[in-house]
Formats: sequence, structure tokens, C-alpha cells
Amino acid sequence: MGAPATTTCPLPIEELEWCFWDKLSKPYNKANVSRFATYKGSTDKGELMKPIEEEEVTKAIKGVDEKSAPGPDGMTLSDIQDIHDEDDTLIPRLFSLWLKSAMIPDSLKKSRTVLIPKCEDQERLKDIDNWRPITTGPMLLCLFTKIMAKRLSETVWINPRQKGFLAATPGCNENIAILENIIKGAKKNRKDHTVVFVDLAKAFNSVGHKLIVKALQRMKLPPDFITMVTDLYTGNTTVVEGNKTKTVEIKIERGSSKGPTFAKPI
Repeated sequence: MGAPATTTCPLPIEELEWCFWDKLSKPYNKANVSRFATYKGSTDKGELMKPIEEEEVTKAIKGVDEKSAPGPDGMTLSDIQDIHDEDDTLIPRLFSLWLKSAMIPDSLKKSRTVLIPKCEDQERLKDIDNWRPITTGPMLLCLFTKIMAKRLSETVWINPRQKGFLAATPGCNENIAILENIIKGAKKNRKDHTVVFVDLAKAFNSVGHKLIVKALQRMKLPPDFITMVTDLYTGNTTVVEGNKTKTVEIKIERGSSKGPTFAKPI
């Protein structure tokens, strides 16, 4: 299998605009968490909203792939590393200001989306569903959300059955090992077993922003933190890069990116 003959989506830019407007710009307003069990985990003891420390920024920078593409502002990880090396208090003070004000600058709410082919068949590539959208935001915001997601995961109680989106947790390996043992046990004891695999289609694209906020409220997290997260998900846009051109800015009213976000620990 070789690389696709084209890495540029051939669909008209008007079709891309309509498609992504339909996917991203229609708010998902259902936010009923009444059926969830009562949250009985620990609550924040001031760790979430304390000033960002230099060490947290250093660890966040080291945790990002050096080859990560920059956002629309053009700032690379190397640029941020240079700033941090010159003055390791500057970025922590900036992030702490965002925390204190519970607001994210509007200039950092712009992202770009590139389309990656899922297959090599040129006919199938005429279907938008055979292109994987990868959205990249500003690197500074990526680092900030990475730090806050880590703080959140250390603050709230996470069900031990959850294996995804947890640092240093080989979730796939653990689940495969469990499944293998179940199958071996069934064969050895000559018992029938039924295995059901459930995959939520486009789960990241369909996450409602109101549901994220409701989940945070359910965990009794600080109001200022919830206000900051609400602001983080407000006023975001992306530009889809298509056939040698770009769409207009498309509002993001639903969905959660696959990078570090607050949706994953909850």
C-alpha cells in the first residue's frame, strides 16, 4: 500500500463550508445529567485555581510532540520554548492571568482544520466522510489546556474502569489482556460468552458544550473554574483548508478537540 495520489481534498470549497457548518455550528443543547449517579468523589481544595507554576509549564512543553503543527498564529513549540528559556516566569504569569480573570483571549480561539485522506481510492476520496479532519489551535492554548486537564484529572474522582485519556495508562493493552483472559477462560471451561463492542460514532464531534459545563457543576467544582471553561468553549472558529483554498471562518458550537481538553477527565 502506497500513499494516496492526492493529499488535497478535491471537493468544492462551498461543499466543505456547508459540511463543516453542519457538523460544528449546530449547538447540541441537551445537558441532562440527572440520570448520572451522584458524584461522590473528592472536591477541589484550591488546587485548580492556584497560580500556574514554572514547573507545570516546563512539563507541558516536554509533553508536546516537537513536530506538532502550529496553529493559525504561526507560533511553534520551539518559539514557546525559547520564550520560556529566556524568562521562565513569563508564560506562568500569563496563564495565571487567564485563570484569575476566568477568560481566554479571543485571538486564541481561532484554529485551522486540515483534511487527511483515510484511504487511497480516488473515487472514495470524493466523499467527505473519507477525509479525517485534524484541527489545530494556537500552541499557547494547547499548553494551557494541557496543564488544566492534568490538574482536573488529579482533582476529580475517575472511575477505575476508565482507561482512555489517562496519562501513563496503557488502556488498550489492559483491555486486550482482560478480553484475552475471558476468552481463554471460556474455552478452558467450555462456556459460551458474548462480547459486544460499542463505538460511539464521531464522539468528539458531538459533545455538547452545555453538557461539559453541567458535568463540571455536578462535580461541585469552583464557579470561577466553570466560568473559565465556559469561556474557553465560547466564540471559537476554524478555517478548513481545502483544494488550494480555505473556507470562511466556521463557528464551533459543539464538539471537543482530540487534544488536551477538559471533556476527557469527565
